[in-house]
Amino acid sequence: GVFHVTSPAARIMLKQKEGRIITITSVVGLMGNPGQANYAAAKAGLVGFTKALARELGSRNITVNAVAPGYIQTSMTESLTEEQRQRLLATLAIPRLGTPEDVAAGRVKTVPIGKVNMPVRSFIVDPDGSYPLIAGLPAKIRGIAFSGHGRVVRVEVSTDDGQTWRRATLGADYGPYSFRTYEFTWRPERPGTYVLAVRATDEKGNVQPDSGVWNPSGYLWNKIERQEVVVLAAK
Repeated sequence: GVFHVTSPAARIMLKQKEGRIITITSVVGLMGNPGQANYAAAKAGLVGFTKALARELGSRNITVNAVAPGYIQTSMTESLTEEQRQRLLATLAIPRLGTPEDVAAGRVKTVPIGKVNMPVRSFIVDPDGSYPLIAGLPAKIRGIAFSGHGRVVRVEVSTDDGQTWRRATLGADYGPYSFRTYEFTWRPERPGTYVLAVRATDEKGNVQPDSGVWNPSGYLWNKIERQEVVVLAAK
């Protein structure tokens, strides 16, 4: 969900001291719509999430905004009766439905889906460095991985900044291109500061690299992610 996607992204932005997060909600989440209670609730929740995250990250030079698309003239809206159509238009500042051309004209340039495959990538979701671990006690290292080239077949975790790697346990496989969770149990032996790292491998043999390649918007950035954690002595 949106929380598990924005959490690792926000950590990267915090490290680089700037960032932009944009969520996609809907006008239905702002004003409601008969017959769409579940959809309206989900999108309204996303609006609240965006506002809360904006307040949380704004002081760190990270903006968080929501895009709320309105009603677009498609095959779905063609089935509206004239009465329904007029009621809908009465709620709009500009009394007409948007068109696919309107959407295309205002669309920001992103990686063209279908022309560029997203590279294999993984994130550390927990621990996130906000709390200490305890020496001698087991700690769960969890996260997600995905690839635009097919299924994720392996995730490896390092607790010594990439010097050695051990295989993590993978979660359910929901098919090619889907997120796949992983988990690794680590028992730090002594107090100190450690650097965790994670890398994924997909079914085509692509392994996440330890160097990133610049690209517009950063969507294809897949450098191995690291997370510094502090381990304290048990009392």
